[in-house]
Amino acid sequence: MTMMNKIVSEIVDVLLSLPEGTELATSDVIKHLYGHEYLTCGDYEINGEVYGFEDFFEIDARVHKLAKKRGLILDDSKYDGMARGLPFHIPFVVRKRK
Repeated sequence: MTMMNKIVSEIVDVLLSLPEGTELATSDVIKHLYGHEYLTCGDYEINGEVYGFEDFFEIDARVHKLAKKRGLILDDSKYDGMARGLPFHIPFVVRKRK
């Protein structure tokens, strides 16, 4: 398992543990797990590897994909059509698929 896949898996594990209806963003879980306050344009070290700003786009996309595989819906429809910011900062509501 690559380090990025490990990070994605750890994020999805947190999402699976949350109560249905919790609203947060991928960056909120990264802050919780790895202590980074706010992801901007710098490089960030996670588990001994450096991730650039563009890597967080990939992490967020993989989180959404793995969450779906593991039975979650990350519903960000509340923000459809809004210029809200970077994908990994856009909140979603965690729902379990029925």
